[in-house]
Amino acid sequence: DSAYHWHAATCEHADQVADKAAHVYGNGACKICGRAESTASEGLVYSQEDDAHSYTVVGIGTCTDSDLVIPAVYNGLPVTGIGEEAFSHCTSLTSVAIPNSVTRIGFKAFYDCTSLTSVLIPDSVTIFGGYAFWMCSSLTAVTIPDGMTEIGYGAFCACNSLTSVLIPDSVTNIGDYAFSSCPSLASITIPNSVTRIGYYAFEGCTSLTSVSIPDSVTQIGSGAFKECTSLTSVSIPDSVTQIGTYAFARCSQLNYTHYDNADYLGNDQNPYVVLIRTTDHEISSHALHPDTRIIYGYAFQYCTSLTSVSIPDQVTQIGCYAFQGCTSLTSVSIPNSVTRIGDDAFRGCTSLASVSMGNGVTGIGQEAFCGCTSLTSVTIPGSVTRISILAFAGCTSMTSAIFEKKDGWQRGGSPVDVSDPARNAEMLQKKDLSMWENNSRA
Repeated sequence: DSAYHWHAATCEHADQVADKAAHVYGNGACKICGRAESTASEGLVYSQEDDAHSYTVVGIGTCTDSDLVIPAVYNGLPVTGIGEEAFSHCTSLTSVAIPNSVTRIGFKAFYDCTSLTSVLIPDSVTIFGGYAFWMCSSLTAVTIPDGMTEIGYGAFCACNSLTSVLIPDSVTNIGDYAFSSCPSLASITIPNSVTRIGYYAFEGCTSLTSVSIPDSVTQIGSGAFKECTSLTSVSIPDSVTQIGTYAFARCSQLNYTHYDNADYLGNDQNPYVVLIRTTDHEISSHALHPDTRIIYGYAFQYCTSLTSVSIPDQVTQIGCYAFQGCTSLTSVSIPNSVTRIGDDAFRGCTSLASVSMGNGVTGIGQEAFCGCTSLTSVTIPGSVTRISILAFAGCTSMTSAIFEKKDGWQRGGSPVDVSDPARNAEMLQKKDLSMWENNSRA
């Protein structure tokens, strides 16, 4: 292709073969493979950078090429960027060759290039702007540059024909909506460098049948694999500590591991990483599998007969709405391993009279205990740095709220004295939109 020669000898004096190597042009052709040097497209619009040392191509101008070749040099200076919406709505473009002088591709740079089937992105590119290739509906394959650390927001969203993606092991973050609505994407290999899979990253990838998430991943965002209707298998490592709401919603073919009236997802060594849902909403008690790490959002929602639940020490997250409306639940002990209690997690648990929070909790979600009308007291561990709005709103029986950490608290952005448990309880149960935060290190 115009950027690389493939399976080429790395040296003319040796037999060693590399998968790919950049062309080395001289006298109009590559010195190694003989490919003719492409002629740069003319008529493009450029903008000189503020430092006057380089240019960014910012528009199609008068260029009518369907096979676009962006030059490495313009007016004697390197071309280092492709600007925001530079080629947006260029529906006649079929291919783009980007020189290795370019380091960034801007916001919506190739948005709605519906005829684009091929794009050659050199390893020099380290930044994708949001929606860089959004709605490039004819694009079939893409190789993410080696050296890029993040695949940007919506970068390949709605690329309907995309079947193949190669992600290098330099990538640590697959951004929100990165491959959302790519219905032809049948497989994806996530390298062991990725730590976060963003919100709705693979939503609507309806041809995706299996996903193996590497041990490096700690966060899976809300809706990450939502409506992947062909997905039958997913491997979730023990390293994952947070999974957002709807991450696997409407994955109707997904296979689960069953244990004690509940469905789990995990891996070959530990199939019980995530408790997804109860299979019996009439249960009166439940003991999670001891190897469980995450209680998924909505897992026990409206289990109105549930009076007790045993949460093992390894659980790190209680998901949004996990126990909402469990009106018979009388007490809950949250272990030290839990770092976050999700939004609405125990909302409307009207019989909940006792809550013990471990000293690992750092965040209490919005409306987490809202409407727990039997709760009379609560102790906020010293580890907590944020209590979201309405977390204890409507807890009308609460008369005492003890803050283990007394200094550094702010409510609604203003300092607040938390030394009086009765006054704390009164403030916490108010139905206002004040956030409680503590950023002190003491």
